[in-house]
Amino acid sequence: MAYPSRICLTSRGSTIDALGGGQYKVCDQSQSCTVKEGLWAAYESLRELEQRRVR
Repeated sequence: MAYPSRICLTSRGSTIDALGGGQYKVCDQSQSCTVKEGLWAAYESLRELEQRRVR
């Protein structure tokens, strides 16, 4: 995959991008990012990130 494909953009500005090969980049609003293996792991990481922002 030449370019990442946006999977999710939340109202708080967090994103999940597909990188290919089962890897996903999860970023917060300030563009601090991590790479996760598998969509479920990426979603869980995003959910935890969003919950931390609420507190």
